[in-house]
Amino acid sequence: MDGLEWGYEFSRSIGGAAVKSPHGAALVLSCVLLGTAITLAAPGKPGQGKDPLAVDVRDFGAVGDGKAPCTPAIQKAIDHCAARGGGTVRLPAGVWLTGTVYLESNLTLVLDEGCTLLGSRKHQDYARPRASTGPGAKQAHFRYPAVLAGTDLQNVTIRGEGTIDGQGEAFRDKSKPRPKNLYLQNCRNVVIRNCTVSSHCNAIKLGTESGGGFQEIELTGCTVHSPRRSQKIYGAQRGLAGIALEIVDGGRLEKVTVSGVRIDGVSVPIFLRLGDRARSYGPGMPKPGVGTFQNVVLRDITAENVSEIGCSITGLPGHPIRDVVLENLQLSFDGGGIKDQAARAVPERPESYPESTMFGTLPAYGFYCRHVEGLALRNVRLRARRPDLRHAVLADDVKRLKIEALEADCAKDAAAVLRFVEVDGAEIRRCKAPAAANPFLLLEGSRTRQVVLEQNDLSGAAKQVDFGGGASAQAVLSH
Repeated sequence: MDGLEWGYEFSRSIGGAAVKSPHGAALVLSCVLLGTAITLAAPGKPGQGKDPLAVDVRDFGAVGDGKAPCTPAIQKAIDHCAARGGGTVRLPAGVWLTGTVYLESNLTLVLDEGCTLLGSRKHQDYARPRASTGPGAKQAHFRYPAVLAGTDLQNVTIRGEGTIDGQGEAFRDKSKPRPKNLYLQNCRNVVIRNCTVSSHCNAIKLGTESGGGFQEIELTGCTVHSPRRSQKIYGAQRGLAGIALEIVDGGRLEKVTVSGVRIDGVSVPIFLRLGDRARSYGPGMPKPGVGTFQNVVLRDITAENVSEIGCSITGLPGHPIRDVVLENLQLSFDGGGIKDQAARAVPERPESYPESTMFGTLPAYGFYCRHVEGLALRNVRLRARRPDLRHAVLADDVKRLKIEALEADCAKDAAAVLRFVEVDGAEIRRCKAPAAANPFLLLEGSRTRQVVLEQNDLSGAAKQVDFGGGASAQAVLSH
């Protein structure tokens, strides 16, 4: 994993997380991002099962008055444990002002109830994370500073009922890096559980920097909602994406599962992007090639009160996103799209910063999918609060497409519910055509072929299948 970023200055969340290192050992993050803070909520009380190797930051000179800088004292406590091979560092109730603190392996960091780890408001108090002090350590290159930072870690736990407050409102200057609450690099087998996230930008996000990639990551049981009190510094007032998975600077994104997520508000619930911004990993280093994006599952996700833009899954010509499963989704959009939007051409924008709003209002109110090999939509329900005249799903340059048990709203005089352009191999099963569908499926492009429709109820459609743009009836194998 290139960089696990918990929280821009305006992010909020609550919950628990577990992270495993490349060696299979666990990094457990029992935390959530709350506004400009992370509130930690671990099972059980921090005092239960006391660690005989535990140390208190006050014993190293820390003062919890919110005014005295505690960075050196907290770091000394962590380094003391690291020198012994591991242990527990405890922050009791109080306000502990700090800049960057570097985590080490075999460490448990406990924030007691009533404790606030308060990030400094001064840029000079933050530094880019150092390498681990363990055997074979080497200098790490990070793009961002953070309150808590680490690289190549194993057996790390952050837990308790305290709060990590990054004071993000102090960092409005876009010319300088914005400190993160938590930044971990070169970790695999990451599990993040039971978080509540609220952000004006992206709530659950892998990216933007992606040089090292994101592998073997599971996010489950999380809740996302629009900010309710704060005013945006960046992004959108209602938030940008609920779930954003991005590879744009080389690297690999693979074996990622997101499940059990409830989204309320935000602009776009789901945004998957393989791009070619190609930012180099460090000074003087060459630009990376296009990365890879594959083996992703999004399951058991609901979204309400999201904008009319639509979700997108987009790779690049010759560099498709591969093997994505969308299963048991219920998404409700604002709707209101017009028929001209259904026909608009969407630019590729390979070098652009990846953002869920980057393509504007999409030709499909549900999912716009382009340059994908291996895509399955199973038991997906798409709703529009206002009548929408766009497609529900548009697939362009897609291979091995499967749509099963899709339910989608279709307004009177709307464009085809499903539109396939240059689709090679598609199966549509157990779908029911809305009464207003005319047609239910539109096939376009001379390379569209091997389309199978089986076990569907299309009797309500004014027209079931139509052809255009070079597609012919021979593209349909069975109907």
